[in-house]
Amino acid sequence: MIRSAALRSAAACLALTAIVAAEARADGWQWVTIPPSGQTGTALLLMDGRVLVSEILSNDWILLTPDSSGSYVNGTWSDAADSIHDRAYFASALLRDGRVLIAGGEVSWSGGQNTVEIYDPLLDQWTAASRPSWPTIESAPGTVLPDGRFFMGHINDRRCAIYDPDSDSWSAATDNPRSRGMLEGWTLLPDGTVLKCDVFGHPQSHLYDSTSDAWTILPNTPVDLVGAVRRMGPMIVRNDGSCIVFGATQYNCSYTPAASPGGIGTWAQLADYPTIGGSYVTATHSSAVLLPNGNVFCALGLYSKAPTYFFGFDGTTFTRAPDAPGPPVAPYLGHLLLLPSGEVLYTNGDASIYSPDGAPDPSWKPAITAVPRDLIPGTTYRVEGTQLNGRSNGSSYANGAGVATHYPLVRLRFENTGHVVYCRAFEPSTMGYATGSAIHSTRFVVPSGETGPALLEVCANGIASDGVHVTVRDPIAIDFDALATGTVVTQQYAEATFSAESGHENVAIAATAGASGPNMLATAPIGGLPDGTHSTTLDFPCPVASLTFAAIGVDSVGPAATVDVWSGGALAGSVAVTGAGTPSVPVVVDLTAFTEVTRLELHSITDVGGVGWDDFRFCEATTAAWSNYGVGWPGALGVPNFTCRTPPAIGTTLTAELENSAGVSTIAVVLLGVQQAQLPTRKGGDFLVLPLLSFTLPLAPGVTAIDADLDDDPTLCGLEFFAQALELDSGASGGLSFTPGLKLVLGN
Repeated sequence: MIRSAALRSAAACLALTAIVAAEARADGWQWVTIPPSGQTGTALLLMDGRVLVSEILSNDWILLTPDSSGSYVNGTWSDAADSIHDRAYFASALLRDGRVLIAGGEVSWSGGQNTVEIYDPLLDQWTAASRPSWPTIESAPGTVLPDGRFFMGHINDRRCAIYDPDSDSWSAATDNPRSRGMLEGWTLLPDGTVLKCDVFGHPQSHLYDSTSDAWTILPNTPVDLVGAVRRMGPMIVRNDGSCIVFGATQYNCSYTPAASPGGIGTWAQLADYPTIGGSYVTATHSSAVLLPNGNVFCALGLYSKAPTYFFGFDGTTFTRAPDAPGPPVAPYLGHLLLLPSGEVLYTNGDASIYSPDGAPDPSWKPAITAVPRDLIPGTTYRVEGTQLNGRSNGSSYANGAGVATHYPLVRLRFENTGHVVYCRAFEPSTMGYATGSAIHSTRFVVPSGETGPALLEVCANGIASDGVHVTVRDPIAIDFDALATGTVVTQQYAEATFSAESGHENVAIAATAGASGPNMLATAPIGGLPDGTHSTTLDFPCPVASLTFAAIGVDSVGPAATVDVWSGGALAGSVAVTGAGTPSVPVVVDLTAFTEVTRLELHSITDVGGVGWDDFRFCEATTAAWSNYGVGWPGALGVPNFTCRTPPAIGTTLTAELENSAGVSTIAVVLLGVQQAQLPTRKGGDFLVLPLLSFTLPLAPGVTAIDADLDDDPTLCGLEFFAQALELDSGASGGLSFTPGLKLVLGN
């Protein structure tokens, strides 16, 4: 394997003309400019655009990050955290939340063949996960289901199990009908079912439907795809919905799903493999990808012998592609992965990239239907559209490694610099694909760093959507303190234009009559003294979100007004403004429920002293946070803690943790409300929340987790909730221990 620049240069000199030609045209190979630090193996595309690569028979992992132009060829390598075990030829999958699951392995020097681990790219951390009830995993087949769970088979019998990443638990699924799962590749089809071709029961084939937890026995494959080697090739779904199953014999087949999910589809024999030197080359224990141009790119060879040959396959004809650079290796030692750039990463101990020619059919593109146009770094947003997950599984390895790329990636192309930045996407609404005209979505976080106008694209399987113009900007605040009293306000601010009703204008005035600054905005007759009783209109050139501002009574009596909110030329709603509204405690007008505000009309001023307006803030994200407050009351083991394992972010599952102060199984009462308190009780502790509701909870010794699903509703951002738990504890004075209060601020 090539691992040094010197060896790489020597290998390049052996075929200098071919390599230079390949770099000069689209259809060809290039080395990744910076060599990887170790012997590259399985490669997995993360939802933030990076590639996680295992090092062969090691617990070392490395990351390939594209450069600022989006180039993977010129990308950089960095070390990822070491996994707990080394392993080779293992089951793997990218989970819906962006984490990576690996399970088993044919080989592991540290005993990892029958263990499960999960990598969190956000934390750069591996953790042990639960395992199915059976003792042997090794080279188990598996795939992610449309709902995000992981479906896996036993290698030595017909048992199946499903892993739920949210609860870190396995449940039994219906046994597959007729054969064990060893050396099989299980592939998710466009209709949400899972196709498998039997290796130890060939030429049988089966279909699993997770919605009914049922298997369907399909017709046998038209020809034997397995043969004496008892292996299979990769399985790739094409844009027409058919699945090409590459055989370990000279034969290949295609399965076309039935019109209704779970129905019996049809098999068809495809072209035989080509011959080289009089022998058929096959995709036995090898890999393939669906190129953006619609052809399949596959690695073929003579089973476990070097070299590897590359071919394009259009469903009818195999066409020889250029050889990859570097010393020859056997096909099973290489892994092909489809990149968001439309190129193909080849990891075979080293790393090179294949750039195909041709372009996708426009109908294959993802299409964005909704996304916020003002984006703040560090903030979570949602993008909606059609075909966001693509039309194919994208990448496939013959058995074991799940390297499919059918999930959306979100990237920004900054218009001023040309820089390409991948956002961290997570929680797509489905892990299925080829979803047609159905609207699906994914959440994404805008990375910190560059700001400015950009095109936002969603990419799946190397095919990008048309870009949507957005602006990445820091949070914006408009106040009037820097203006002298009496300044007419119209277009001093690029983010908003202020205007008043006929015969009036907006002027800066002191927040307290007769005093100098801080200033606010109020209406006045043109050339006259401010009265604050007439209408003001704000127009935003770019739609804004997370909008709040202050209303202040000019005479310190209080505002009474109405705000009409417009979005895209239509009235989106009206908000009444009432309250005391003094300069020290203004009324906060909260319009965060409106996500794309283009105009505000401030009217119906009934306060005789008039209303002033100040501190317009928008595009600000409310960061999810929690904290403790107050003092608890001890039990046998001290004051019990009430904390959060995860921040209270909208659209996620909040996990709180409650300690047991008694040391034995007991019961707690959890109080919930929207207002904190400090009310002494006869039991010794204080109530630290005014409860609106309560519930009882059994406590085991130690720590008990409490899960709560938070709706993905932007109007919840900024809301505060308070909680406290009281525990039955014979060791506490009065028989009850009290936790400190727990404050939750919902946010992104």
